[in-house]
Amino acid sequence: MLSEWKRPISIFRCGFSYVCQARGWLPDPIGGLVWFGPDEPMSTVYVPFYVGVTRIAAPYYTVDTTAFSQDSAWWAFNFEANWAGLKTSYMIKDIQQKQDEIELAQINMIKEMDEKALALYKKDPEKVAPLLTKYCETQANQVVQAWWKLAWHLVAKYDDGYVNAPGKMAQEVGYPKEWYNTSEWPNGPKTYEKPNAKRAK
Repeated sequence: MLSEWKRPISIFRCGFSYVCQARGWLPDPIGGLVWFGPDEPMSTVYVPFYVGVTRIAAPYYTVDTTAFSQDSAWWAFNFEANWAGLKTSYMIKDIQQKQDEIELAQINMIKEMDEKALALYKKDPEKVAPLLTKYCETQANQVVQAWWKLAWHLVAKYDDGYVNAPGKMAQEVGYPKEWYNTSEWPNGPKTYEKPNAKRAK
């Protein structure tokens, strides 16, 4: 009997994920598009790579999971995801805002690049690969830089479990209200006596 291990795609140990687009109305080098996201899908950014490229940005093929490196796209996203685990309910909002900003810009720029590449393809197909390669390399490198910048921003903003901002450092956020309502310390600890011993009296 076969057993199944059901889990979401965005499990923390996911190494990468991707979405492939096969757009038959465009020539193959332009029509094939891979949106690639390093590390777990929940906190990654999907970056476009045309199938017509002749190379990809170095951070996207530079990875050694046993040695931390800021030269690696995977480490940028893995580091940020691990740090976010310390205060996910807060940090996920910062992450999603940056994801939306970058991915929406990528979608809009792809539309423009499609038109530019198609026009060039009709004139000289051989010149399309260099155009697409340079575009994809530039975009991928910029995303990695943006993600490291976000990662270090999260380190400072949520340092020591606080929420920090210029002029508003070390803002205490405490536990969720639901936790206080179900715990024995709704107003904080008032005694160090064991709860069971207290009830026994």
